[in-house]
Amino acid sequence: MRRAALSLVAALIALVGCALHVDEEDVFLPWMAEGTSFTVTDDETGVIFERNRPAAGLFEAAELDIRDGVFDSALGPLAYRLARGPDPDAPLLVHCGGNSFDVPSHGDLAIWKLAPHGDALVWDYPGYGDSAGDATVADFRVAVAALAETIAGFRRTPDQRVVLWGHSLGGFVCSELAAAAPVIDAIIFEASAPSAPAASKYLAPAPLRPFVRVRLSDEIASFDNVAALSKRPIKALVLGARKDRILPVQLSRALRTSLEDAGHAVTYFEFRDSNHFHVGFQPDLPEVVSHFLAGETYRPDPAAPRARPPKAE
Repeated sequence: MRRAALSLVAALIALVGCALHVDEEDVFLPWMAEGTSFTVTDDETGVIFERNRPAAGLFEAAELDIRDGVFDSALGPLAYRLARGPDPDAPLLVHCGGNSFDVPSHGDLAIWKLAPHGDALVWDYPGYGDSAGDATVADFRVAVAALAETIAGFRRTPDQRVVLWGHSLGGFVCSELAAAAPVIDAIIFEASAPSAPAASKYLAPAPLRPFVRVRLSDEIASFDNVAALSKRPIKALVLGARKDRILPVQLSRALRTSLEDAGHAVTYFEFRDSNHFHVGFQPDLPEVVSHFLAGETYRPDPAAPRARPPKAE
């Protein structure tokens, strides 16, 4: 035990002044998307998702018409999954996933999260899932430009509202999409950050953060939610997760403040029982989002008993 402790101290001392270089291959993880899965259970209904696949009849009961397809880009075809619900007046919600998200592995989970609020569009980044291209910042921006040109075609009517919903890395993708597409009405940031530089120190393992300087490549450092939205005012909902160990909740709080300082109308809600991946399973989430889309602020009753969220394993 004593020898192990001394070895750890020696390793930490050796790392003092060292730099951790973070490049595109450290951030974009399409290989990880293929190997991850969630089993989601509910106290009343039992298992509703088993390894990302919905329980039989779940989407039928929700009256969702789901279809897969591709849209064109300079990179080649980019894959999407579109779910349309029964409400013709509901908005179109466009999902931008995290760095280990792809449609074949997690698309139905994202639809389940978004569909209570309107039509849901999920799509694969370049090099992810069934999309062409490579997982690089340059190809990401080509894909964003292609979706910005195409997004109006996914609306069921010419005046259907379009709301972007970005989780983690997807916040940066959605903010650039909001800047490029003229039809965007609002944006939702789930467990994201003001910018990549603001989040950089959290890319090192927690025990080593005091000893390591994180250096981002220029490409990764260019991701900046606040800067991307600087040329247009937009309504934003920022969702923080108090138990987040990947992008700690203080980054969501800083994103809120930075957006407000930049003149955007911001609603903020923090889930005290959620980690980085479980915001979509919190019992308050539907109320928070519904109120935001209606132009209202959700204020939970402090006297109400706390609901138990579904378990994600």
